[in-house]
Amino acid sequence: MPAEAVTVLTCGMDARKLAVFRMAFRMHTLQRYQLHEDVPDSPAMAIVDVDSAAGWGAWHDFRGSHPDLPALVVSAFPQPDAPVPVLGKPVRIEALFPLMRSILADPQPDRMPAPAVRMVPAPVAQPALADTATALDSEVAVLERTADPTDLPAPVQPAAEEVEAPAPAVAPRPAPTAINWQAVQRFDPNHTLYGLLVSVLTNGQPVLFGCEGRMLGWYLPAEDKVALYLPLLQLQRLADSRLRTFSEPLIDSNSLPTPVVVLGMQALMWQMAIWSCRGRLLAGIRLDTPLRLRHWPNLTRLAPLPHAVRIAAFWSRTPANLKVTATLLGLPVGALLDFVAATHALGLLEQVRPEDRETMPLRPPVGPAPAAPLPEEAAPSPARPAMAPEKKSLLSRLLHKIRSL
Repeated sequence: MPAEAVTVLTCGMDARKLAVFRMAFRMHTLQRYQLHEDVPDSPAMAIVDVDSAAGWGAWHDFRGSHPDLPALVVSAFPQPDAPVPVLGKPVRIEALFPLMRSILADPQPDRMPAPAVRMVPAPVAQPALADTATALDSEVAVLERTADPTDLPAPVQPAAEEVEAPAPAVAPRPAPTAINWQAVQRFDPNHTLYGLLVSVLTNGQPVLFGCEGRMLGWYLPAEDKVALYLPLLQLQRLADSRLRTFSEPLIDSNSLPTPVVVLGMQALMWQMAIWSCRGRLLAGIRLDTPLRLRHWPNLTRLAPLPHAVRIAAFWSRTPANLKVTATLLGLPVGALLDFVAATHALGLLEQVRPEDRETMPLRPPVGPAPAAPLPEEAAPSPARPAMAPEKKSLLSRLLHKIRSL
């Protein structure tokens, strides 16, 4: 776990929104975050929701008490006059934490004064604005004002013979966007931190590793732990650099200095692949080579990656090359190539050879193997009564009973 947690102050949020952010912080493994409402520590940054009833008044109250605290704003609407970065709703984990890391790494003063608080007179016979709860994975944040339906005149009903059923409107399906595979860039992992960590993980021995003459950390395969001597933000800046890397055997980890961050090797490898690849195709993988997964990655403990579940489900069942996968699943090329680099780093990706492709089943057999044919002397005679049908499984009987209700 990281050596020090980042305390986040929230403004303009009710208990439901706080519970959602609290759950997201607990699920994040690369950096430990905590809400200021849960701990008395001084906050390192703030998240202000301007879609509440107070609107930008919540921002003015926050900035009045914390004039220099780094912050970001969340809103379901465009905020061109926002003084700080704005995170649109629905809030996604893959966008939330990178923005928080960038704000903490390089705090900037407010770009401009915040919009003035708009004073709205109390409505008469109007329902209040609905402030919907913010959800990280599924959220529709809409502020909507509607009139009382009792105030509207009753519509005139036409005669029955004059009513015609309108034809259902079928929206035309958009044509798939052609992918220019010739424009896909390649990523060479040699002399990068990604390539260094892949070699360290493949070696399977306790090692010290570093770059440019500086020790970055050590790895203990027995505990599947990697210790780093620099924060993750600095490691991210080095992800795309060409470096002179080195590694040497680790004799005794107890004699080494105290690390800054200790986390699982697979979590670090997955995140380093996303930082390094950035939508590029890993060198050594052809566009027309079928790919498959040896087994599913533990996505609940890894950094979020868009469409990872769909790609894993597809490649776990059927080997397919990158062109076919992107076409059938309708995926952006960048997300697909990031998944390739991440699963390759963990040793989960396998390239299928043509001779293996011909004999490979689409899915592993789930039923019993067919019985061997009976010899001629043991074959049943025509006069012998037929064998009783095989007894149905418990699940089949339950489904049949449910259908007959």
